Formats: sequence, structure tokens, C-alpha cells
Amino acid sequence: MNPEVMDLVVDALRLVVSLSLPVLGATVVSGLLSGLLTGLTGWTEGTLSHPIRVFCVAAALLFSAGELRTSMLTFATRAWGGP
Repeated sequence: MNPEVMDLVVDALRLVVSLSLPVLGATVVSGLLSGLLTGLTGWTEGTLSHPIRVFCVAAALLFSAGELRTSMLTFATRAWGGP
């Protein structure tokens, strides 16, 4: 396979991973936090799960924004013939 094509495929995979891993991690963390707070406070699961999940996913995306931006720029540069 052509090395340029392989670089493009690797950059595309890196872009997908840099977006999906933080969201997956945030979903796991939000589930753990929701379960912990539900157990400690006695509130129902539905009361806590949605706001905690939204907060964790938003925090993860903001935290990984720099890596995502770098991956997108690298992918776009190589896709359109850059260095």
C-alpha cells in the first residue's frame, strides 16, 4: 500500500479515536459517579444520571479539544497534499 495512503488512514483513525475515547471514558466515569451519588444520597438514578453524564462528556470533550484539533489539522493537511 502507498505510504501516503497509509499515513492518511492512520491520521483518520487517530481522529476517530481522539473523539471517541474521551466520550467513552466520560460515559464510564459518569456512570460510576451517578451510582456512587445515588448510593450515598438515596436519590433516584434518573435524577442524577443525565446531568452528571452531560457534565462528564462536556468536560472530556473540552479536555481533549487540543488533541482533537491537532488530529483534525494533521488529517486535513495530509488529505489535501500538505507535508
